[in-house]
Amino acid sequence: MPFKKFYLQSFLFLGLLFIGGARHEPRQKELQPLSGNITLQLRNAVWRLLEEEPIYQDIYLDLDCHQNECDSDIYGWSPKYNQDVEHQGKVRVIPQNNYFTFEIELDVRPSPFSMDSNRATYSIDVIYDQNNQLLGSYSGRLNNRFLLGPVTGKINDNYILKIENYQPIESQEHPRLIFRKFDIEDIKNKINTPIGQAILTRLKNSLNGEIFYSGYGLNGGSHGAGYCFLALINDDLSLAQQGWNTVQDAIALSRGLDGQSKPRILERAGLVIGVALAYDHCYPLWNENQQQEMTKWLAQQALELSQGGGSGWNNSTVSNWNVRARSAAGIAALAIKNEPDHFFPDNEFYQPENHLHLILATAQRNVSRYINTALGDGGFGIEGDAYTSHSANQMLPFLQAYGNVMGKDIATQTHANQLIPNSMMRMIPRENDSPITPAYGRHRHGASGFLFASGLGILSEDFLPSARWIYDRYFAMEGDLTFGISSSYPDQAIYALANYPHNVSPQPPQSFLPRVFVDHIRGLYVFRNQWQNQDDTVASIYLNANPVRGGWLFPEATSFRLRGLGVNWAMAAPSEGERERENIVYLPNASGWRGSQMIHFAEAEDGSGVVSMVSQNRSENAQLEYLRSFGVDYSKVSGADGIFAIADIFRGDVNDPNFQEKVWTMHTEGDVTIEGNSFTIRDDSGSIFRGVFAAPLDVVITEEKTDYGSKIMATGGHQFLVVMAMGEGSLPPMEIVNPVGINSTVRVGGQEISFRGDRILFSHYSSSSNKL
Repeated sequence: MPFKKFYLQSFLFLGLLFIGGARHEPRQKELQPLSGNITLQLRNAVWRLLEEEPIYQDIYLDLDCHQNECDSDIYGWSPKYNQDVEHQGKVRVIPQNNYFTFEIELDVRPSPFSMDSNRATYSIDVIYDQNNQLLGSYSGRLNNRFLLGPVTGKINDNYILKIENYQPIESQEHPRLIFRKFDIEDIKNKINTPIGQAILTRLKNSLNGEIFYSGYGLNGGSHGAGYCFLALINDDLSLAQQGWNTVQDAIALSRGLDGQSKPRILERAGLVIGVALAYDHCYPLWNENQQQEMTKWLAQQALELSQGGGSGWNNSTVSNWNVRARSAAGIAALAIKNEPDHFFPDNEFYQPENHLHLILATAQRNVSRYINTALGDGGFGIEGDAYTSHSANQMLPFLQAYGNVMGKDIATQTHANQLIPNSMMRMIPRENDSPITPAYGRHRHGASGFLFASGLGILSEDFLPSARWIYDRYFAMEGDLTFGISSSYPDQAIYALANYPHNVSPQPPQSFLPRVFVDHIRGLYVFRNQWQNQDDTVASIYLNANPVRGGWLFPEATSFRLRGLGVNWAMAAPSEGERERENIVYLPNASGWRGSQMIHFAEAEDGSGVVSMVSQNRSENAQLEYLRSFGVDYSKVSGADGIFAIADIFRGDVNDPNFQEKVWTMHTEGDVTIEGNSFTIRDDSGSIFRGVFAAPLDVVITEEKTDYGSKIMATGGHQFLVVMAMGEGSLPPMEIVNPVGINSTVRVGGQEISFRGDRILFSHYSSSSNKL
């Protein structure tokens, strides 16, 4: 032990020296109690042989602690050792005089496809560093090899909340996933309300829709769930049998994209969730043989979905594949938790049944990692709106089911709680149509109404009044009457019915949300003028501030969207990743703008604001620096409904052959006319949008007709300054006061716009008390 302590003290000393604290003095005689979600990173603490040489990898150990009392169950994750495996173990925490000791036993599994494991032991000593985080060292043993290394620890606020008045799930208690058995009478009362009747009608109509047994949307399980819900609330054995038959057909007939092969994990996830919901609602009406058969099937699906693998599989923490598969695995596992032992498959993964806890932990931890890494602090997903929406369609039901079954809220203290507020900021209603979100990413569509139907079940109370206001006006009795229920997925109606907040008074979003919304982590800036009708204006720009590899990543950093007065003035062109289909300065001979960093931001209470960002591009020995400033003015002092100004500055090797050609690009759905240094877009409604280029002085504007409208392009220099105004019927005069390129001032009615230093300036805000 003296040998071990010598090395531990050496690592502690070297660690403190590395962070700038050569002298180690205990911070305090009595340790501050250890509380929160704690992640310990052990350097080179797991190993395996590669070509007969040991390869060492880090492992991350997660603890839940409160006042020095830590949950004895611990899980470890080593993404470079095996990304798909969670390693299960036990921990004992020993507070010392001025440091903490953790004694850990961990079963390290080399593969998710086997329960074979190797026992690792670690003894960890840590102290608080100057940032109130943890620093220390460990010694341990794995596979007869002595291990020694540094430890860093991160303490986060506890995102797992115990649900008040939670009642543990009893054996064979159903339903449980969307609502509990004791909620059935309340559900029946909701059905008797006008909105409940409308939702029930939508459910029954959707059951008349087609069942798809191949392709991306395997909805047979969803149809089975619809029948089983009706069977439950009506105590109808014939409907329960119809649910059984529908589920059996879905299991037997569902195929992959080619109509022949086994469905990929991505498509199977939706099928499994639907079957799990059917099982949950029909369980009280099915006989024991049916219960046992479906328990075994769900157990096998939970296992396979938690393991991952197969064609197209992407286990990255930010991938929609990962979170959708693990959400489905979790829902299946939650559906069968506490079922009789003989209901489960007779294999190594269910000997004993407590291995279901490992499957649940795999699901929950992967979902939580997705939330932490893929979603920004404003709920914007790194893979773009479409894939984030697809992920939420399965992740939010898992979060709700986890709360019901486990009694733990793992949603409201996380970035998942921002998914609905993000959509409330960007979603705009349309007359006689579903709302639209000016979207980013592949497929170019935003969240559907099911985000609200499912998300209302896990949303924190502070957002519920405005979320109900939006839901009522966009999707419910005052909206498109879909209630967020797809005509192809009857099970979505169960969420709409159970989650509708009858007891919450709707309040307009401006009572709870600012008109400027920022996702700092992802770099999404949204400027909204109001929440009233289809004429609402939303301007946004995406910086992609922290690109993360492992999922879909579009080359759209610095790209913007403008929608107002019912028109997409600057829209996302259909794209599979082509840079020229973004609203950017396009460099045909260089790589795309993969990321940028905010250098200036200001906002006003009316939704106006300015954000500036910088990016870089390299080509062999050449380097290009790029600055874009994006300004929005909703004050109407100009006489226009909105002014939008953009400055683009290039510095460095601007004439390098790879960087010389620069094309300012904007896509629009309106009719475009060009006159000199200006362009005008007109809509059939009478709305008008005009842009004037102050830079470059010799700008050349061209238009290209497209399937969706027009593509506006401007060339002629290395600096661009364009001021655009939007209005109904007519616009105030737009004049370049001093035509000196990027340093020009543009006057629009009573507002003057210029670029100085690193930002767009509006004269009205510069001389007022607003933050701008």
